[in-house]
Amino acid sequence: MRYTWPCLMLGDMVFSRAGVRVRGGSESVRKDVAEASTLYWAYWRKSRPHADLSHGWGSNSQWRTSFRRDYRVGQVLYYNVDGEHDLGVPEPTAEYDDGLTREERVELLTHRCFITTAKQHDDLYPYDDRLETEA
Repeated sequence: MRYTWPCLMLGDMVFSRAGVRVRGGSESVRKDVAEASTLYWAYWRKSRPHADLSHGWGSNSQWRTSFRRDYRVGQVLYYNVDGEHDLGVPEPTAEYDDGLTREERVELLTHRCFITTAKQHDDLYPYDDRLETEA
């Protein structure tokens, strides 16, 4: 992995993620999927599909929408701390309306897009998910 630009931290909160170049086998990253899947929590991207809760709500909606808050405290990563559904708690009987498995939802939450899952990637709703994991 090579950094294109560093992340911006405000204390323990990740304010802006780092830009990285990633290299890995197809088990880790599928180039065709990672470059073309919808990027969530992104207001705008020139060369790929993007989705954000502020889209479609009219003037100034970007500033009236809650921010996604991620933290790193020591070696623990907290993704989307305001989410209602904890993906860290296995629910073997849970069936999600969007047809995604728990592992696919974790992939979408941690990367903000799919990087290995070749499923329908638009019109999903990862905004209520949260996760706590070791770095």
